[in-house]
Amino acid sequence: MIGVVKTIIADKNFGFIAQKDNPRDLFFIDEKIVGGLIKVGDIVEYEVYESQRPGSYNAKVIYHHQETERKDEDTLPYRITLTEIDHNLINHLANNPDIVYDLSPRKFEELIAELLDDMGYKVTLTPETKDGGRDVLAVVRLPNNQQILTIVECKKNSPSNKVGISIVERFMYVLENKDRANKGIIVTTSFFSNEALKIEREYKWRLSLYDNNDLNKWLSNYGKWKQNDKIDLWLPDAEQRQEPLL
Repeated sequence: MIGVVKTIIADKNFGFIAQKDNPRDLFFIDEKIVGGLIKVGDIVEYEVYESQRPGSYNAKVIYHHQETERKDEDTLPYRITLTEIDHNLINHLANNPDIVYDLSPRKFEELIAELLDDMGYKVTLTPETKDGGRDVLAVVRLPNNQQILTIVECKKNSPSNKVGISIVERFMYVLENKDRANKGIIVTTSFFSNEALKIEREYKWRLSLYDNNDLNKWLSNYGKWKQNDKIDLWLPDAEQRQEPLL
């Protein structure tokens, strides 16, 4: 099969190939990326194999040509970097969510801040250290000049490393006694323990826990939020959105 190298991840040895007859990009790993021998725009011959995730497929490059002059808008190549949170990276995360584990913890916090900003929140990213137990401050405006403050804690964990009750209890202390915010959110790349979910149920009006599945839906909704003129709130386009709403 023949395709074009659409994206490579800076300082990593993996990238994505734009397929000729399929809109979904294929993930591939090759040591020649780091050495600069495979570049964005190169034409590659590749084989497809099933990855460890059921129903997911990757590519193995068996030969590559020099950079193409092709200008097809649907497969126009570009380079992204894990050090800059922008729409290109977020779109790739939506299609290839496993890349999120390659983000640094700080970049994951910046990602969540950008997603909340896209939803219409006025966001403030707290300092990288001594953040007071929360990573993002998110304010939404209501009619009559009212505001709701939501504090957000970001946990970039491996899929098997669940967020436990101790983290949620510490966060609730910050919510109740420090910021006295209206609402608290913990978002993670993994999942939550049963004990943590029990606390969420007990404080359902003040605490929301968003796991990896919810994060993927946030990524899919990126760029689809629109301001509601009647109530001054932002909602994802009804025809395009994927749940959940905050």
